[in-house]
Amino acid sequence: VLALAQDLVAEPPGNLEVWFLITGSEEAIEGGIHAFLKRHRADLEGRRPFFLNLEMLGSGQPVYQRAEGHVTSFQMHPEAISLVAAVAQEPEFGAVEGIISPAQSDALAAHHYGFPAVTVMSLPTGSEIPHYHWASDTPENIDGASLDRCYRFLRRIIQRLDQGA
Repeated sequence: VLALAQDLVAEPPGNLEVWFLITGSEEAIEGGIHAFLKRHRADLEGRRPFFLNLEMLGSGQPVYQRAEGHVTSFQMHPEAISLVAAVAQEPEFGAVEGIISPAQSDALAAHHYGFPAVTVMSLPTGSEIPHYHWASDTPENIDGASLDRCYRFLRRIIQRLDQGA
């Protein structure tokens, strides 16, 4: 998040206003994002916001969530999925998959408020997410190459949003 913010301050998008939000309470019913959406809903109406949620980056390949939810799986907004899927098909990112997640993220809260939203995360090959919520979830266990792939993917999504794609 901080690297993206720094990059966009240095080279601001020409047609896009970018807000950065780091929420708390995600596993506690998405308390941070709900508080933000309640407070700023009127500010966001009519502005065509797009929520790009970053989750568990730094281990494995980038993926995006086409649908998510604990009990019921909710398909994310078609506009959001279409844009991210188009970036995923670019030659540099051909391996980026859209997944259906049995969990939910802050993107689902934005989706329920009617805003296009998608979560981008990284997943290793296999079913285990290394270090997730363990004491070993420390900076030295972040895969820099994975983080770089995710950063480039996210940066390209922002470029496409700026181009009005």
